[in-house]
Amino acid sequence: MSAAPRKRYRRYLEPGQPREVPRQTLHNQRSKQRGQDDSADNCDGGSTNGEQQQQMQASSGNQGCTAGASVGASDGDCAARGVDDAGSRNDGDDSEACEEPAHAEDGSWIDGDDSEGCEQPAEECSEDLNDEDVRSYLEECSKETLPNQRISKAQALLLILSYVVYAGLSWSQVEGLLKLVNSLCGCNVVPDSKFLFRNLWKDRMKSIGINFYLKTCVAYLGEKNPNRSEDLNCIICRTSSADQELMKKGSFFLIFDFGRQLYDVISRHTCHLYDRLKNAASPVGGVYRDITHGRIYLSIRKQLQMRWSDITLTLNTDGAPVFKSARASVWPILMMMNELEFNLRFREVFIGGLWFAKEHPPASLFLKAFVEAFNRIGTLVWKYEGIPVKSNFFVTCCCVDSPARASMLNMMKYNAYYGCPWCLEEGTPVDRTIRWIPSRQAAPLRTHRSMVQDMQAAFNSQERDVRGMRGPSPLMKLKGFNMVCCMPPDVMHCVLEGVTQQLLDLWMTATGNTWYIGQHEKVLDKRIVSLKPPNTFCRLPRPVKERAQWKASEWFYWLLFYSLPCLKGVLPVVFLTHFALLCQAVFLLMQESVDDRDIAEAEKLLVCFVSRMYTLYGPSGATYNVHQLLHLSKSVEMVGPLWGTSTFPFESANGELLKHVKAAQGVPLQIAERCVMKSWLATAAKFVTLSAFLEGRKNKIVSARKFSPEKVLVLGAPLLSVRVDSLVQQLFVDKYGLLPSITFYARACLNGINVHTNHYARPVKTCTSCVKVNDGKYCLVTHICSALLDVRMVVFICEELVISESGFPHVKYIHKCNRPPPGKNLCLYSTVRCVANGRYVCSAFFCEQNISGDRKNFKK
Repeated sequence: MSAAPRKRYRRYLEPGQPREVPRQTLHNQRSKQRGQDDSADNCDGGSTNGEQQQQMQASSGNQGCTAGASVGASDGDCAARGVDDAGSRNDGDDSEACEEPAHAEDGSWIDGDDSEGCEQPAEECSEDLNDEDVRSYLEECSKETLPNQRISKAQALLLILSYVVYAGLSWSQVEGLLKLVNSLCGCNVVPDSKFLFRNLWKDRMKSIGINFYLKTCVAYLGEKNPNRSEDLNCIICRTSSADQELMKKGSFFLIFDFGRQLYDVISRHTCHLYDRLKNAASPVGGVYRDITHGRIYLSIRKQLQMRWSDITLTLNTDGAPVFKSARASVWPILMMMNELEFNLRFREVFIGGLWFAKEHPPASLFLKAFVEAFNRIGTLVWKYEGIPVKSNFFVTCCCVDSPARASMLNMMKYNAYYGCPWCLEEGTPVDRTIRWIPSRQAAPLRTHRSMVQDMQAAFNSQERDVRGMRGPSPLMKLKGFNMVCCMPPDVMHCVLEGVTQQLLDLWMTATGNTWYIGQHEKVLDKRIVSLKPPNTFCRLPRPVKERAQWKASEWFYWLLFYSLPCLKGVLPVVFLTHFALLCQAVFLLMQESVDDRDIAEAEKLLVCFVSRMYTLYGPSGATYNVHQLLHLSKSVEMVGPLWGTSTFPFESANGELLKHVKAAQGVPLQIAERCVMKSWLATAAKFVTLSAFLEGRKNKIVSARKFSPEKVLVLGAPLLSVRVDSLVQQLFVDKYGLLPSITFYARACLNGINVHTNHYARPVKTCTSCVKVNDGKYCLVTHICSALLDVRMVVFICEELVISESGFPHVKYIHKCNRPPPGKNLCLYSTVRCVANGRYVCSAFFCEQNISGDRKNFKK
């Protein structure tokens, strides 16, 4: 067989040839030009000398991707080392104390690409988001009503689409529903086929960028373009591939329309967001109530001179297996707005990118494309009561687990030397693995500047890594992003599923050791199953023998509420006292409001816990998760309390994305279309007015339960057999000056939480009769009554519990309680907080509802 003729190059130079100049050629030309223009030092830190800068510029202008490049090489970027374009920005100086925002220091040494996002002035992107097509379509539908009814076709369409979205119907089920509705109404109320139904958001699907790559060499090929007739060429392996062929192979990932996503979130909470931005109070020094009170957040806003209307985001990415019988996983890049109140923020997690494959996404390919798209967002213009508001967007936090953090930073993992992204602890090899044995002198802390210098040194050298850094990271292109302080430890993976689970496994499985308590497993199971937590807990206690199936929320309950009472008298005192250090420290850092004193106390407790971990448990206790505890206190100072930067809302969002998958083929496109369909529904809801009756029906369809922040409602039928005794009568007279008309009930709903009396026998495994009242006292609710005073109000008749020390060293939030004699310590309250039941009660705790996934704004 004759050899194929050699391909002719540079055809664009020949006359009459319509071919465009290849992207790689344009990139090389721009790189050379940039190398000439950037002879001055553009870096903020000024850490590179002139000779090294010239070498890096030469490397940037002439470096080519070879077949020997490591995984992640892509066209136009020396992706073997994750090299990326940081732009020639000058964002100010960095701080050695991890207080100032990160900047693209030494930006001239990073290789260029085709993105113009960071070099062009921000453009207003609201013109494409005016939703006029949706408005005009719904206005036409609103002109027609259903036969013999006053409900318009637009209202019917909105209700049907709401049910389709929140019920998660498959497309065959959707088509059956559409035909059923049209048959019952006797006319085409809604599109009669799934094809016509899906055409409603067809145009929005076009805004999702489909980016192709080759699985063999992991080279980026470009974005899908319906107007392109040529095949995509790989400059590494010299192969050509058609778009359809790459789609069939699944060699693509998705980048969503950020402008649309952000616009949708803002439009749903315009009033709330405007008030939060406009009336943002200056934080009290040394007090941290949310991520917006963290020092790094305030420093970034000041350093970049952000306007009051600019908005910051938190990123996350993590893998989620789609099928039990296959290794393929989805890796979404998720975001949420930091300026929204926490209960809204955790509910409004939206997707920015999606990777689906058996392999983990290389950061130099997937994250690079995401960052470039994010930098092209520009200025978003939205309106509040007719007032135009302009917002730019910045990333100030990235919450991920340890493997994802190492990949995004392009550094060695935690099982290698210098695997900590916050300090220069080297690690000690023990039995062919790295252990993080605490030393007498704390290791030097990393700073953004030092990390950039190590990345630059790794790029220049032939070494595998320099102090753990393997090369530049795509995150350097995010303006103001500090690669040390903006990536805090995650409490869920580090503390709950990390150290807490590790210790319980050691206690139950390490036979022959002084801490082994496996022989008492039945005792522990009996104790934990007998507990009756409040009904605000999303999961009931499960036996210790089933700990392998515990979810992160269950580990949270175990750590802070169940463990110490259950382990008392079972675990030797020295180990129980040591474990109490962790319980108290995590409680302090997870409060609603954390101040400098709490941080200082927690840091002392954690340092003591980590140092004694190796002494008590040996090398098996010196794990990376234990080492991360040393950086928890600093992270609270930088980005606020631990609950604000946990991955719980993102893990919940991952679970919701997996529900969108209804078939085995085209998984990423299924998820993308469902997300777009939900976005179209949110837009349609703005233009269709529902009556009170239909609005109530819609809320029931989407399971939207709304409670007034201060509303208290009695539940159930009145207890006619209960009589007002003399003690209760005297309480009312003493407090209100009269004896009102009183009706007794067994239950009440307070801010969406059910509270019941101690005589209510229906709950068997939960109990919400033990409460904490406004004056800090712990009480047992004996009666709930509706009293007619000036207005009708709900009054709780309580018995004040006798509180004493719990007996657990260092732990201040758990108290031992005793019930007073009958008829003693009675009191009246109109507002209470549920805390616990039994022999122990816990101080009011803020983040339990956030951890449990139930996003009602309630303080336990």
